[in-house]
Amino acid sequence: MTANRIRIKKSVGPFWRWTINFMVGCDQCLYCYNKRWNWARGSPRIKTDLSLLRKQAESFEWSPGPSAMCTTLYDVLTSSSHDPFHVSSLSTAVEILRLLANTPVASHLRVLTKMALFNPPRCGGLWGMTITTLNGAVARLLEPLASPPHERFNALQNWAQRGHKLWLSVEPMLEGMHLHDLIWSLERLGVHPQEVWAGRLNHRHLSTKAAEYALDDAEIVRQFEEARDSFPEIRWYLKREVRA
Repeated sequence: MTANRIRIKKSVGPFWRWTINFMVGCDQCLYCYNKRWNWARGSPRIKTDLSLLRKQAESFEWSPGPSAMCTTLYDVLTSSSHDPFHVSSLSTAVEILRLLANTPVASHLRVLTKMALFNPPRCGGLWGMTITTLNGAVARLLEPLASPPHERFNALQNWAQRGHKLWLSVEPMLEGMHLHDLIWSLERLGVHPQEVWAGRLNHRHLSTKAAEYALDDAEIVRQFEEARDSFPEIRWYLKREVRA
């Protein structure tokens, strides 16, 4: 069935040029931005048909071209609508990464997760972890099915030791986050992210509980500027919805 086919799709958002999404719905986080859409609610549903993705990946031709936000080599994102390493989609994610490993997509792939997958298959690209707070209690409350912060740190350290290029998504920034301390702690573990993206909690009406823990824009900007000035070797991106 067409609805079951996994594919490389042109992104409708301003940050990446292409996305690879293979799960419909995701239940890991209370504040999920996608929950404003009907398709994102309910139990997750996994797509499994790799035939179209295989054809697209083998014939993929990358050429320079900025998204609306930035210019980057890593503009094929998995995933924009769900966590690729969600417990129910993990086996599919590993299969996809192995499929992409020897295709032109591999060196342009950007992976983003909140799950501590300790032995990812080698496929090139940029490996990212979302860390929204350094407070384990806040993470358990708002991201109940995701890995706790200390496990995400361990995963990043493992990925760095395996030679993966790394990035961080610090979005949404929640109570207990301090960007400078986050980077300082990771660098002590030998983790040197190439990029850090920071942003705010959007669609707050979806979760009053999450809104109680959201940092305001002024604090986000203060932390962002402090960390950017302290670690100039990192490429820093502040989501444009954050107002100084």
